[in-house]
Amino acid sequence: METSGVANDFIGAGLSYRACYRDQLLASTSEISVLEIIPQHFFADPGSIDELAERFTLVFHDTDLPTATLGSDKTFFDARLQRLGELVDRAKPQYLSTHLALTGSPLGVDLGHLAPLWFTEELLQHMSTRISETQSRLQIPIALENLAGFSIPECEMSESEFLSALCAQTQCGVLLDLTNLLINARNSDLDPVSQMYDYPLGSVMQIHLAGGKKRQDHWIDSHSSSVDPDSFALLSALREHASPRAIIVERDQNFPEFSELVAEASRAESIWRGST
Repeated sequence: METSGVANDFIGAGLSYRACYRDQLLASTSEISVLEIIPQHFFADPGSIDELAERFTLVFHDTDLPTATLGSDKTFFDARLQRLGELVDRAKPQYLSTHLALTGSPLGVDLGHLAPLWFTEELLQHMSTRISETQSRLQIPIALENLAGFSIPECEMSESEFLSALCAQTQCGVLLDLTNLLINARNSDLDPVSQMYDYPLGSVMQIHLAGGKKRQDHWIDSHSSSVDPDSFALLSALREHASPRAIIVERDQNFPEFSELVAEASRAESIWRGST
């Protein structure tokens, strides 16, 4: 297990960009170091990203890139890379992340939800090819995010083993979503810290933090509440074992005051820098 502390290229902690906070973000001073952008939100109006790119360090998080879709003729994948490349050239993000999940059919039909994968050797080779091509065409690093699944199918490999193999074959990175990891551990009655140490922590490029909710007896990664205290505890436990470029706080529902999100990002950065 690689031990590192705070790397010299650590940008800081920031937020996943949501349009409702645009004016406050642009009016802020030094509270936020980095913004995570979902690129498809800017495909219709690429120029609207310019002001953000001038003001913040940006990282991209694509939620629909079909790196895992088997049986595709590559038409949708190629078209997606073309659009991504245009926005990458314009905004100059540090890297691009996407989900280790199934997002669409071979014909490009959006599934409407992130679906878990069957971690097989066939899929590993397919994704290795897609990721290598993405990195080559976009000329920026790629990171894959672990999934919070409603159910986790039994496979030839675990998610952590699959990610480790992908990193070894393609030199890609990992977007380690600590809340997803926590939710899976709770739903499976496992120890989240032990589960975390199974991942290729030396390849962690970014960390996600969010809040979930419990529905009956099942936890859901809803991004609808403040960051779970146990996610902050995992961040502290991870600190000596990874060297991410950024930590991002996510929120997609029940949007709070901007200051509350800034405070969560500041807490995450303080934990990572060993200030708390």
